[in-house]
Amino acid sequence: MASEIKVDTISEKTSANGVTIDGYKLKDGAGTMVNAALQVITQQATVDLSGDGAEIDITPLDVTITPSSTSSAIMVGLGSIPIQVADRNDNNYWGLKIYRSIGGGSASAIYTNSQIGRATSERTTQFSDGKGFSFIDKPSTTSQCVYEFRFIQSTGGSAENSSIGKAMTCTSYGIEFSGATEV
Repeated sequence: MASEIKVDTISEKTSANGVTIDGYKLKDGAGTMVNAALQVITQQATVDLSGDGAEIDITPLDVTITPSSTSSAIMVGLGSIPIQVADRNDNNYWGLKIYRSIGGGSASAIYTNSQIGRATSERTTQFSDGKGFSFIDKPSTTSQCVYEFRFIQSTGGSAENSSIGKAMTCTSYGIEFSGATEV
C-alpha cells in the first residue's frame, strides 16, 4: 500500500544542514544527489608524440577540473590513446603516470604504473590503445586541479622512438563525484 504525505513546508531540524530525502539533499534552494556525478570534463585531441626519454608529457589530454567540495572524489583517465613501444633488446617496460597541480601550484605525481606493457625481443613492437586506464583521486580542495598524463618507459638499448597517439583522436576525462567514500 502506497502512502502519501502532503505538506507545504519541510524545515531543517539542524540549522544549515539541509534536508535529505532518499539520497537527494536539498539545501538553500539547491539539490545534490549523494554519491552522484557532479561534473564531467572530457578532452579530445589529435595526439602525435614520440620520444626516447624516460617521461613524455601528453599535454593535449590534460584535464582541468574544479571540485565543488573538499569531500569530492575525482576520477581521471584516458579513454583511448594508441601507444607503440619498440623493442630495445632489453625487455623495455612502459607505463603511465598521473601528475596533479592544485591552484596553479607545481605538479607532483599522484599515480604511477610503470608496467602496463612490455616490448620484448620476441615481440619487436608492443602496441596498446590505452583502453580502460583510470584513477580515483581525493584532492581535498575546491581549488582548480590540473591532471597531466605522462608516458613513461625504461631507457637503454637502442635509440628507437616510442609513439603516443599516432596522429589519431585521443580522449581523456575527469568526473567529480560527491560524498565519495573508500571501502
